[in-house]
Amino acid sequence: GLPPTGETTRHTDWYETVCLRGEPMTEVDWKALTMSLTRAADIGLVPMYDLMNHHNGLINTKLARDAKGGLSVYALIDIQAE
Repeated sequence: GLPPTGETTRHTDWYETVCLRGEPMTEVDWKALTMSLTRAADIGLVPMYDLMNHHNGLINTKLARDAKGGLSVYALIDIQAE
């Protein structure tokens, strides 16, 4: 379905306001924003996380944060070494 009213531009509005300080987005800005939206975990971009959780759309890892801000990645299924 369609997102609620106002939700279609929420991310681009935020990016232009916070990151670009009101300037219009360039093609590079658009690519950076879409990469972040499509590749980030709930806490932002996590290096290598996209590769660790890549199994044709199936979620096979879980991120867990600790009280000190650390991040752990857990396998949800047995992952066969090749």
